[in-house]
Amino acid sequence: PALERGAWVVCDRFTDATFAYQGGGRGIDPARIAQLECFVQQGLSPDLTLLLDMPIETARQRLEGRLRDLNTQRDRFEQEHAAFFSAVRDAYLARAQAVPQRFAVVDAAQPLEGVQAAIARVLEGRDEPEENGPIKDRPFQSNNPRMLQIRAVCDKVTHTDVPLLILG
Repeated sequence: PALERGAWVVCDRFTDATFAYQGGGRGIDPARIAQLECFVQQGLSPDLTLLLDMPIETARQRLEGRLRDLNTQRDRFEQEHAAFFSAVRDAYLARAQAVPQRFAVVDAAQPLEGVQAAIARVLEGRDEPEENGPIKDRPFQSNNPRMLQIRAVCDKVTHTDVPLLILG
């Protein structure tokens, strides 16, 4: 219903995660995942996927710090070995390379403020024509209410390997 009325929908997971975790990480044939995608989504696809990427070792270090800070244990996925996460990352990056017009790969190894600024530049680039100069050189200055809502969400983004998907 939200898409039908022209609203933007922000998701933290979509089929790309299935291709990455089940396809890349678990070795399920991508063709089978693609069949399921076609059947379930019937052509629905994100307009933009923000892939927050960082080296596996950096992600592991951040996870260890977060677990220590929260005094908690690893969940089922966090218990996987580095090879699993490397395969997941490779699958995500392959998806991004295959559909570059839909993906924006953001360097999530940089400090939080840098990640947030990079996301803002990507979003601004979707809102305003390229004739205003390269996206990477422009500050976020949109007055578009939709973009301001998305910016508010992105300002809350913390370091993670989870992609954000924007449909609308």
